Amino acid sequence: MDEFEGLKREIERLVNMVDPKKDECQEKRVIEEEVSASRSVVVGFLEDEIDRKEEVLLNAIIRLMKIYSELDQPLDERRYLGLLQVDEMRAACLGHKVTTVNETDEQASERADLIRSFWQQKIAESSELVSEGEEVPFKPYDPSALEALKASSGEKVYRLVRRGFREVRVAVRLRVLLKPWNLEQGRESTIEGYV
Repeated sequence: MDEFEGLKREIERLVNMVDPKKDECQEKRVIEEEVSASRSVVVGFLEDEIDRKEEVLLNAIIRLMKIYSELDQPLDERRYLGLLQVDEMRAACLGHKVTTVNETDEQASERADLIRSFWQQKIAESSELVSEGEEVPFKPYDPSALEALKASSGEKVYRLVRRGFREVRVAVRLRVLLKPWNLEQGRESTIEGYV
């Protein structure tokens, strides 16, 4: 009789795990949630590694430009490290309109300006809080807030904001305000152009 009771309980447990609405098992959903969480951890780790590598590259470019002054061109337009450019932010927001509210171009531009001013303040605050000899923390922001920005405004906006924080870390470390800029090509300088 005990064998049947154990078998009966196991059958009841399996029956209770089946979701009649979706016809899936709880275990499958739990596994999917764990895999999803693992993916987001891995993606976050890889994004942080990319930021670190980009930061090393920016450090090298600025150091080269300090060493070889002939590489440094006079600037027509000031390009400050950590400054979120209005045009880039608007283009990124226009590329990711909020479809749930049928956002117009004008509304997307307004949203871009709001996002830019909010995150620009956060970027500026991260450098102002640093005492003499200290560095800006790697994540001087609330990661969940930045993830929410990514979900609501898209990958490009998210990348621009992360780049702003990365540039401020380099600016504080090297005590440099301006980005190395290639006037001929109208973009940031790269090491490849000088090697």
